[in-house]
Amino acid sequence: MHASLPPLPAPREGSFVVDKPTKQQDKGVVTQVEGDHTTGNGYALFTQPNKRPGKHDIDGGQCTATSPSYSVPVPSIASVSYFFGQRDGGDDRNGDYFKLEMSIDGGNAWTAMKTYGDVRRNAKWETATADVPNGEVIF
Repeated sequence: MHASLPPLPAPREGSFVVDKPTKQQDKGVVTQVEGDHTTGNGYALFTQPNKRPGKHDIDGGQCTATSPSYSVPVPSIASVSYFFGQRDGGDDRNGDYFKLEMSIDGGNAWTAMKTYGDVRRNAKWETATADVPNGEVIF
């Protein structure tokens, strides 16, 4: 869990998996894309494959995935492909949200690469980028 976030319980249902995402749509909103961001036929890390809308998604807590660390010997740009979709905005008392963050100091501080609040949003593959100084180790 990131140091900047208050402690939250683990979700009562849902977790991250590596699988081939299947398109899910509910009430006119795409909540999960079809396939990976390259060919559409590969695997992706995403939260629980929804077999039907509203089931097996993340509910009642926070779900966090942290990458391995990577050494960056020269100034670079970190690039992460992601999707985020949400059917209902403003309906969760704790607020649903999505944060994609990067750390260059071993996890003591985190920089937001992309953030979405509790809003209705169609899922689609997107890319977030951030500058990384040379000699850093990123997560």
